Amino acid sequence: MLKLLKKIRFTLIQRNIDRKEKKGIESTTLKGNSEEKIFFILGSGRNGSTLMAKLLNKHSQIFLPPEQYALPYSIADWHVSPIKKWQIYSKKQLTRYRQNNNNWKLDEGDYVQIAKQIENLTANERGPREIFKKVFFQYAKKYAANKSAVGDHSPLSTLFYKYLAYEFREDYHVFLIRHPLDVVLSYSKMPENAASNPQDSVKKWNNSVAAYDYLKEKKAKIFLVRYEDLVQKPREIIGEVLCFLNIAKEDLFIKENSQLANDSLGVSSLRHHQNLFKPISSDSIGKWKVGLDPELICKIQADVKINAQRFGYSLEINHEPKN
Repeated sequence: MLKLLKKIRFTLIQRNIDRKEKKGIESTTLKGNSEEKIFFILGSGRNGSTLMAKLLNKHSQIFLPPEQYALPYSIADWHVSPIKKWQIYSKKQLTRYRQNNNNWKLDEGDYVQIAKQIENLTANERGPREIFKKVFFQYAKKYAANKSAVGDHSPLSTLFYKYLAYEFREDYHVFLIRHPLDVVLSYSKMPENAASNPQDSVKKWNNSVAAYDYLKEKKAKIFLVRYEDLVQKPREIIGEVLCFLNIAKEDLFIKENSQLANDSLGVSSLRHHQNLFKPISSDSIGKWKVGLDPELICKIQADVKINAQRFGYSLEINHEPKN
């Protein structure tokens, strides 16, 4: 029953956002400070998003914290009622960021500082985007000095892509795509994750493609990266991403002695992220051909065929992966 009520609530919120868009009512905080960039790394999961976050975290002007579990719910609260008091709303959201992200390294004093920053925002500045920005830049300031860009690579951001498109359309979105059957294989090695079920991982992959299409439709700033290209030619791809973000290029492949180069993403204890601490390898490309049962491939390939073809992925076992 609780799950059903949550689904109804989020459906109603999305309808509210859709109505605003039809009426031409934009988010109050779409146009932010151009000198303070926000970007999102999106995709199905098991698609290189954490690898990209780790590489970008080596840049002198970029900071990405561990995954967050607050933003979509913060946006939902903002749209659930047309009448709200900013002090009550903002206090609730800071509590959400603190409690939902217990793997973060921000303390009570940090949230007090953030509260002071957002307390007297003007009406045109108030909203979930501004709270997100203040929280992320405070995190960056504490652990990585002053930065000009903050990023988020949380799976929730892709799941709630319609919320993201409304509140962050003027910001930057890097979308990672990987062969769907390699995604299925990778998730299958994570029994604790619901997506270890092939049908669920297929659903996540198709949902991520829907997110990409929706952001394109809304004319969001979005840059497509193939996982296969990222692991085969990382210098070139990261250079292209930095160009898209309008951030000066740096050699990120010689910086291994800083705090950020180690585990600022908080993933060192996670078994499924251990390859992040090894040299970048393309060995995982096409592993589905030997790692997935042929009967399973036949069972799920119809569900991904159309989208796979769109992105140049063959589902034939004897076909060489496209580079």
